[in-house]
Amino acid sequence: QWSLTLLRVVLGFIFAYHGYLKLFVPGGFAGTVGFFTMLKIPVPLYSALLVSVVEFAGGIFLLLGMITKWSSLFLLIDMYMALLSLAISWDSLISIPRSFSLLRYFTLWLFMSLTFLFTDSKRSSIVAMKANIIYKIFLVFLRADKK
Repeated sequence: QWSLTLLRVVLGFIFAYHGYLKLFVPGGFAGTVGFFTMLKIPVPLYSALLVSVVEFAGGIFLLLGMITKWSSLFLLIDMYMALLSLAISWDSLISIPRSFSLLRYFTLWLFMSLTFLFTDSKRSSIVAMKANIIYKIFLVFLRADKK
C-alpha cells in the first residue's frame, strides 16, 4: 500500500510541476502553444490551456489523494493524446533528439495514470492518513478515560 502512495505522490508531483511550468513560468505557456502548433494540434491556444490546467490541477489532486479516479482519467486522456500527437507527427519530430525520450516518458506516465484509475487510493490519501491518526489518538484517550 505504501508503494502505491509513493507512486501516487511522485506522479502527482510530476504532473503538477509540468502544469506549473506551462501556466506560471514566463514563456512556458507560449512554448507549449508553439509546440502544439508545430504538432498541428487543432486550436493550439485552447488545447495548451486545457492540457496545462489538467496537468496542474490533476497533479495536485493526485498528490493529495483527492478525486484520484477522475484526476487519473483526465491525466490518462492527456497522456494518450500526447502519445497520439507524437505518433502522428513522428516524421516531423524525427529531427528532434528529445522525441524518443518524450515518447518514453509519456508512455510511462500514461501507464502510471492507468494504475490509479483501477486502484482504490482512498486508503492511501493524505486525508485518510490524517483521519487514521486522529482516530488512533482518540482511541488512546478513550482507553485512558476508562481507567
